[in-house]
Amino acid sequence: MGAPFRSTSLQYAGYWVSTPVRPLHASAIYGHSSITNILLQHSPQFVNTKNIRGRTPLHLACQTGDKETVKCILKYKPTLAFDDEGDSALHKAAQRNHDKIVEMMV
Repeated sequence: MGAPFRSTSLQYAGYWVSTPVRPLHASAIYGHSSITNILLQHSPQFVNTKNIRGRTPLHLACQTGDKETVKCILKYKPTLAFDDEGDSALHKAAQRNHDKIVEMMV
């Protein structure tokens, strides 16, 4: 079972969205690598937790292009996961031309 979540509003890719957001997902979206690390130190079992779109924290960090957050998440050995669109985190990085992240992941 995933961590409890709460409904909140956040700005993502220029849009305000209301969606259930877990703290780990929020820290990944906003590139807060230090918060991501603290959360994963205390609860590493949540590294593969999916949001309502099937995206893991690694998907979100790769999508936004934050290298430090990606590096932090990779330390916790996430499993290969596909979101509801059939994309892996690597796909998200490649689709947005985050070449340094793609190199880190292959």
